[in-house]
Amino acid sequence: MSVFRKIIVFSLIIFTTVLITSCTADTVDSRISNYTIDDEAADTNEFYTGESTSDAWDNAHIPFTDDPEQIYEFLWTDRRDRYWEEDIIFFARTALSDHPLFSKSLEHMLNRGDVPQQMLFTLALIRNDIQVTHNNSQDAEALRNYFFDRVNSLIIAIPTLSDNEIIFGLAEIAAILADMHTAVVLPDSDRFLFRFVSLSDGFYCILAPKEFEHVLYSKLVNINGLDVDEVLSRFSRVVAHENEYWLRSVIASVHIMNGELLRYLGIVDDSNTAEFTFANAESEKFNIGIESVLVNANDLSNLLGSRSAFFNLDGIELIQHSFSDSLLMYSRPGDMFWFEYFPEESIMYLRISNFEIEAPQGSFAEAHAYYQRYPFNQEILSLTANARKIDKIIIDLRGNSGGTRWDNLNPILFNNERINSVYLLLDSSSASASIMAASWFINNMENVYVVGEPAGQPESFFGGWRPQLLPNSGIEFSVSDGLFSLSNNKDTSLIPDIFIPLTIQDIINNHDPVLEFVWVQ
Repeated sequence: MSVFRKIIVFSLIIFTTVLITSCTADTVDSRISNYTIDDEAADTNEFYTGESTSDAWDNAHIPFTDDPEQIYEFLWTDRRDRYWEEDIIFFARTALSDHPLFSKSLEHMLNRGDVPQQMLFTLALIRNDIQVTHNNSQDAEALRNYFFDRVNSLIIAIPTLSDNEIIFGLAEIAAILADMHTAVVLPDSDRFLFRFVSLSDGFYCILAPKEFEHVLYSKLVNINGLDVDEVLSRFSRVVAHENEYWLRSVIASVHIMNGELLRYLGIVDDSNTAEFTFANAESEKFNIGIESVLVNANDLSNLLGSRSAFFNLDGIELIQHSFSDSLLMYSRPGDMFWFEYFPEESIMYLRISNFEIEAPQGSFAEAHAYYQRYPFNQEILSLTANARKIDKIIIDLRGNSGGTRWDNLNPILFNNERINSVYLLLDSSSASASIMAASWFINNMENVYVVGEPAGQPESFFGGWRPQLLPNSGIEFSVSDGLFSLSNNKDTSLIPDIFIPLTIQDIINNHDPVLEFVWVQ
């Protein structure tokens, strides 16, 4: 399942996502990209030192740890509190047993100079303000201690917290690992009825109640007096991400109008009313006061996925920007992956919105053979094998946050001697299997160019997650259990060779500057 679709499905069944710290995303990303394994001086900011800050435990109770000799004794006896304590311990034990950052082999991999593992490990340390000492054993212990400290602090607070506050707290614990595939589902039952798109210069409104139609295409300035940078900083505590590009993209499209989350983060008070400040095309600011409304699963599906320019939500008329079918990438909205060959230009355009192909049961070899027989694969194989020469193949992975397999692109590799060049189109919501596909082409073919905007993940990342349920609450969560090491690049994003940002005028005019550029190369 793609990560974006996973987020939407998780929201539809109501629950949570992830943590970091006061370090802003761009600061963290710059510190990671500049990080060297040798002798970089430690930052002089305040750091978590590995000392536990949980002082509420009395002498009769031992906090949760990963000590194999420990038989954990539950702190709470009240049924509701005990259930939550059991769920928290279940999640913690799953993370400790499955996630590569808690693996017994972590220190060995770091000591042997595994660059991707070192980059992702350092990212987690910096995100949590844990001082990087360059002593791998000491740093790994500090990360584990921080994890235990947060788990035990949440357990202590259970009786004082609402159910949703516990879920958000659990999401913050998941976010310690700075891994979008390790997350808890976010509560999402009331919403402010705006929706945004993240562009390089800010968040722009693309959906609003019809009474506020003039807000469309305006830039968000602040919410209840908090500027967008502060709002993002608060969201970064609970939204799983490796880099700022994914963070901004998923907040704009999914999370920023979640009333429960806005209240939890202190952006909105306990009332259902908030004031949003916008700036129009002339940079004139104006305020909109609006109340959140209760939403169900069907409402959320419409809010997050509808392509209709007008639709009704429980009597509230909504209007949104509708991306034109005249744009090639939107011309077949019902198809997950498709291609079109333009013989006059000798261009093959492939549009892949996600990689959600149902995997058959059986061995890896059987699954691989199945994908090669997939009709889409056979069509590509036939065209690439029979065409005299293909000047360029354009693989459009924008908005593709992943899925199960990307083997449907293999026929291109089988016939690469007939292809002059490959252009990979990416944006901030390209992630997971999209990164794997892009990296495979980069590493295995010549004349491959990445065009568009920085991707939502680095070339190496944690994954292999599967949805799981907490035993008592039934909340869905996921924990990565593997490392996809695709490159020794230490950037926290797959950065394009040619950066072409989308602007709000491009959206208004249904203009695709990325494809336009690539087409004439």
